[in-house]
Amino acid sequence: MRGPLKIDKVIKLRRLMVWAWLIYYLTWSTWSKEAFAGFVSGLGRNIIWQVLFVAFIMLLGIEMIYKFRQRIKKAPFFAFLWFILPAGMIVFLTGFFLSASMRMDTRILTGKEDIFQIPWSQKRFGVMDVKPSIKERFLDIEQESPSPVFTREPVVLLTDFKDTYRVGVFPPQRIDGTFFHILNFNIAPSIEIRDSSGRVVMKGDLALQILPAGNIDYVILEGLPYRITMKLLPSREIKRGDITAKEYDLNDRFYEIKVFRVKNPQEAGTLITEGDSRYPLKFDGYSLNVTGHTYWVLLEVVRDKGVYVIGAGLILVILGILVRFILLPWWLREIRRLTRD
Repeated sequence: MRGPLKIDKVIKLRRLMVWAWLIYYLTWSTWSKEAFAGFVSGLGRNIIWQVLFVAFIMLLGIEMIYKFRQRIKKAPFFAFLWFILPAGMIVFLTGFFLSASMRMDTRILTGKEDIFQIPWSQKRFGVMDVKPSIKERFLDIEQESPSPVFTREPVVLLTDFKDTYRVGVFPPQRIDGTFFHILNFNIAPSIEIRDSSGRVVMKGDLALQILPAGNIDYVILEGLPYRITMKLLPSREIKRGDITAKEYDLNDRFYEIKVFRVKNPQEAGTLITEGDSRYPLKFDGYSLNVTGHTYWVLLEVVRDKGVYVIGAGLILVILGILVRFILLPWWLREIRRLTRD
C-alpha cells in the first residue's frame, strides 16, 4: 500500500500546483500586466519560480513513470505507444524551462555599412545592404487599401566577413546557433548641421518612423537644445473626379522639417523655424541640410538552445496524439479484453 499512497500524494501535489498556477494566472498576473509574458519573464529571473517549475516537471515525470510501469505489466506494446504523448509533454516543458532561463536576446538598430557585435559573441557583422521592398512611387490612399505599398518583406544582407546572409522578417535566419530577424525598418534621412563658421557640428542618419507617409517623428539633437520633427512630403497631388490623392516619389523624396528649441527632452519646446529639405534651414547661427537618404533596420537577435528541446517535445506530442487517434479502436478492444480478464 505504501507505493500507491506515495504516488497519490505526488498526483495531488502536482494537481495542487496546476490549480495554484491557474489561480495566479487568471487573477493577479492577468490584471497586473500581460499575463503569459509576465510568467515567462518571471521564470527567467525568479529563483522561486524556477524551483517550483522544476519540481512540477519532476512530479509529472514521477507520475508518468508510475503509470507507465502499471501499464507495461498488462500490455507492453500499448504502454510504449501510450508513453509517447506524456514523454513529449515532459520534453516540451523541459525545453520551455531551458528557453526561459537560459535564453539570450538583444535588439540592434543598424543600417547600411554599419558594423556591430552581439553581446555574447566575439563575432562581428557588417551590414552590406538594406532592401526595403517599397514601391518607388505610391499614393497615400494605397496605404489604406488592399494595394500594398510594400511589394514584399524587407531584407537586410549581413556578412561575418566570410559568408553572406539574407535576413528577413520570417523565418529567422540562423547563423552559428544565433537567430536573426527584422523587427522593424524605416527611412533614415541623412543630415548635416554646421555652425556660423561652416564647421560641421553634427552629421549622421536619423532613424525615424516616417512611413507610412503622413507619420511625423522627431529626434533630440545630442549636445544641442533642439528637437527636430520630420514628415515625408508628397511630390504632387492627383485629382480624378471627386477623389484627390497625394503621390510620393521615393526617388525624389523630400521632407517637412520643424526645429523646436527645448530645455529638456520631455517638453514640446518652442518652434523657431520650419521648411522643407530642399533648402537649408537656418536657426540660431546653425544651418541644417538633408544630404541624402538611407534605411534603418531593427534586428532581434536571439540565442536559445532550449528551442531545439521544445521542437523535439512538439514532435513527440504530435506523434503521440496521432498514435492515440489511429490506434484508438485497437486500444478500446484491448481495454475491454483486459477488463473481461
